[in-house]
Amino acid sequence: MVPTPDEVAERRRDASREKILQVAAERLSEHGYGPTSLSDVSMLSGLELTVVSFHFPTKEDLVEAVLKTGLDHAVAAIGQALTQLGPEATGAERIEIAIGAYLHAISDQHHMTRANIRCYRSVPPVVRRGLAVYTRAFVRTWTDLLEAGRADSSLRSDLDPDVIARMIIAALNSAVTWMRSADIDRVAEQFSAALLHGVAAHPRP
Repeated sequence: MVPTPDEVAERRRDASREKILQVAAERLSEHGYGPTSLSDVSMLSGLELTVVSFHFPTKEDLVEAVLKTGLDHAVAAIGQALTQLGPEATGAERIEIAIGAYLHAISDQHHMTRANIRCYRSVPPVVRRGLAVYTRAFVRTWTDLLEAGRADSSLRSDLDPDVIARMIIAALNSAVTWMRSADIDRVAEQFSAALLHGVAAHPRP
């Protein structure tokens, strides 16, 4: 079926919006929030500033959209990896898989997730408020896994899932500054081993 003129126009708008997001994500991940402007994105994308502003009237609108997409990508990557496990997998096993999936998302996917890691603390409060629901969903992804591990006794019952979830996220996010793509699986294995089994050769009685 031949698309109608309206359908063609809509596809062009969608393609322009996606290109703007991709270019903005790369710019944000490499240079941060401050040095990034709508004019930069216009120049790098090859689109007129009026086109960029049509989709994202302000810099804050654009940055919020990029960071939301980055959080969505992270949650989706973890969810997809977890679907490969059977229902008999323990909470601890699922945590281990989630760690590897998130590290791969940081390294392998386009710049959306990296932009989120780099820019979240430097964006204006209005942007962080707009991201609140997405941020809570991302943290909840980890707390749910931790709570499942406590329930099936594969993790300690005295741990606070919210505290541990935020510690995991912070530690994994830091890897973006030093981890090489070739080392992802080794880093995931080492981090999981330290998290789940500790680093002491002889645990305290």
